Amino acid sequence: MNFPTIYSITESEIDLNDLLEKITLPSTGAAAIFTGMVRGVTSRDDPHETVYLEYESYIPMAEAKMKQVADEIRERWKSVEGIAIVQRIGKLYPKTPTVLIA
Repeated sequence: MNFPTIYSITESEIDLNDLLEKITLPSTGAAAIFTGMVRGVTSRDDPHETVYLEYESYIPMAEAKMKQVADEIRERWKSVEGIAIVQRIGKLYPKTPTVLIA
């Protein structure tokens, strides 16, 4: 069976509900989700505030690496069904989700 796999670089807002809809099946019983976001205040080492971060990507290479990671997950854990790996690029402000892996 071909399980759903999404890997992409996007300038658009990451929509968790949409991604879950695309990667879950009737047989899916849970989804493990990681999301990273822009930190507005760093208090350790070199304390500072972040106004925004600008993320860039060489999209063909990044998406090829995401596919490789998804393939390795499938090889190692046979019970994994859907996989989503999404990285946002562009000018992003504090509290903005930047990556989602499910």
